[in-house]
Amino acid sequence: MMGVAFVATALPLILTFLKNPDTFVSRSGGISVFDTDNFFLLEFLKSLAVHLQMLVYRGDLNWRHNLSGEPQLFWPVGILFLLGLAYSGKYIIGSWRQKHWPTLTVHLTLLVSCGVMILPAALTIEGIPHALRAIGLMPFVFIYAGLGFLFVIKIIFPHKEHRSEIWSFASVVGIIIIMLLTSYQYTNYFINWGQNEEVEGAFNTRDNKIGQYFNEIPDEVDKYLIVNLGGVPVSYPESLIAESNTEGLLPMSAQSVLFIQQTKEVPPKNTKYITLGELPKNIENASVFIPLKADAETQDKLRKMYPGGIGVEFEYFWVYHVIF
Repeated sequence: MMGVAFVATALPLILTFLKNPDTFVSRSGGISVFDTDNFFLLEFLKSLAVHLQMLVYRGDLNWRHNLSGEPQLFWPVGILFLLGLAYSGKYIIGSWRQKHWPTLTVHLTLLVSCGVMILPAALTIEGIPHALRAIGLMPFVFIYAGLGFLFVIKIIFPHKEHRSEIWSFASVVGIIIIMLLTSYQYTNYFINWGQNEEVEGAFNTRDNKIGQYFNEIPDEVDKYLIVNLGGVPVSYPESLIAESNTEGLLPMSAQSVLFIQQTKEVPPKNTKYITLGELPKNIENASVFIPLKADAETQDKLRKMYPGGIGVEFEYFWVYHVIF
């Protein structure tokens, strides 16, 4: 049943890759351990080490994934995770010596599953440690943490009769500890992280607002997004890019705007994604220009090329309107 569920879940993705094989490898360029000047095995081991320590020491720096730099596991859970690893390792060694194959199979399956699930992260070198690429590892991490908790219980209460004697007291203490941990993590997530201005930028609030603004503009108005921020070059729909852009590539930084625009219509009407060097020399229709980065140089160039336009400053972005 597990295999059937896996195939059913993965089938749409597999069919997409079969029909569009380029998409299977396009994102790997520049981020894979195989796409480096150094020996790939050394890069893999380095990435693996960085992602393993991410769990308990120094975490993902991206505010979209985590409180920047904090371990992925809250420190009590991190300690239980390490104890669980040791506890499981003890069972692997013991069951091997005693030839107790069912126990050995269970713990080796857990260990191998961890190894497989960390590969999407460990095979990359860009932006590491990267919590999102290691998300498949999390269920197994918490299984290990559960084993660590079981190990602690067995150390404190080695005999079953002792555990039954203090069950009521232990239950109350456990509930109090869980409430304290929950309170701490609530504050951490909804206040320390949720209200941090860095998170707003990490989730591309500006790009979301730009896309919504474009969607509110009448279709007959020409819309230009000036992609003047860096990023990994990726392909864009041919209808959106300038004719001079023969490669069809622009920085990834414009993808969020495109996604929001496509919530209205695919492809977006009367829209061009251009660089600052691809500004049209002559425009004959009402137009709106929005640069991803509204620096002084970009604003001055727009005013010189299209005198008489109106610049409007919004909370998240700047717009230059050319009205006929």
